[in-house]
Amino acid sequence: MKWFAAEMHCHTIHSDGSFTPAELATHARQFGLDAFCMTDHNTMSATPEIRAEAAKNNLCVLPGTEWTTYFGHMLVQGCISCLDWEGTSPDTLEDFIPQIHSAGGAVGPAHPFRPGNPYGTGCHWEYHIRNWDHFDFYEVLSGENPTRHYYNLRALSHWTGLLDQGCRIAPTSGIDWHRSLKENTVYATTWLGSPDGSLTPGTMWQALLHGRTAVSTGPLPLFSLWDGTQEYFPGDSVSSEAAKQLDIRVSADMNRRLEQWGCWDIIPEQWRIVGPGGDTLCCLSFNAGKEQTAPLSAMPLWCRAELHGTIRGEHLLIGLTAPVYRSHPLTLDK
Repeated sequence: MKWFAAEMHCHTIHSDGSFTPAELATHARQFGLDAFCMTDHNTMSATPEIRAEAAKNNLCVLPGTEWTTYFGHMLVQGCISCLDWEGTSPDTLEDFIPQIHSAGGAVGPAHPFRPGNPYGTGCHWEYHIRNWDHFDFYEVLSGENPTRHYYNLRALSHWTGLLDQGCRIAPTSGIDWHRSLKENTVYATTWLGSPDGSLTPGTMWQALLHGRTAVSTGPLPLFSLWDGTQEYFPGDSVSSEAAKQLDIRVSADMNRRLEQWGCWDIIPEQWRIVGPGGDTLCCLSFNAGKEQTAPLSAMPLWCRAELHGTIRGEHLLIGLTAPVYRSHPLTLDK
């Protein structure tokens, strides 16, 4: 599995951003990214230009939009057309999602617990969702200094609750990038996993759809389960037979994007393997990012790795991975 650094939530002058498409691509390259998603509000007019500018900067771009309504904002990644949002109401958003999926889009709520009015119309998620299985990903971290803010902690808690209900939804982060980043400010990055090592709009979309993601303000967190013959990565399902005897594997790539996160005084200290209810299944020392292993006595419905430590002296979550899931004979994978 090869991992690529991506920003999943970007804006240009085609909506309310300060960047031209050329400036956004240049800033993305300077920020050490491999890829980004184009999510202007309710428009895809920047797509031809952003594709050209991304190519000039040796970046991969996944086109999309931020479906922006009075009742919440929804990121649509990979969509080839911009569908009409004006008919949505708090009870009808799900009626539009099949159309979005048919048009090639993957969907997820943006900054669902960030304050709305008077700060930003519709930022706070007010949709009544009947079935969260319709969603492909969830923006669990948003904005600057993301693991310090209550609204992101609420998003993490809600996403965890959805996993407990049996939903399989990939975690993502989003700077919600409108203008130049602030100096000495911490931002998270989404990491997208590619089994064949390639980076294309298609493999970015597939990573979202199949839950091959991680988010981190620091080093790239790596997590898998091993049954003696097969390794299971985030987004994978463990069969009932394999779930009887598993080993946890965690490590971190300390070199990728070190130029960016290395100046934020981030000190990883501990791995926590987390399962249903957000309960800690076991803890492992960080040990300079080297691989740590431990037996997993029983495979729960799902489990993920979290990296904890200090950011500028404050004890905080640094990063986390998407879960590995336990297969259920009555449930079809996405």
